[in-house]
Amino acid sequence: MKVCEKLTDCPFFQKYSKYAASYMFVYCDGPKLESCARLSYKDTHGVKPPDELTPTGILIDLDE
Repeated sequence: MKVCEKLTDCPFFQKYSKYAASYMFVYCDGPKLESCARLSYKDTHGVKPPDELTPTGILIDLDE
């Protein structure tokens, strides 16, 4: 299976490493790689995604 080319430089995983395992298994080197919200964000919005954007498209708010 293909692995995301941005995985090693992904700001989400650098900043939120404790969430990494479950997302990586499904999105970064798993069956939902092509569905990663972080990969499509720049095409849609014209800017890179915020660090807090998960591969599912949900923004993490640690101030809750």
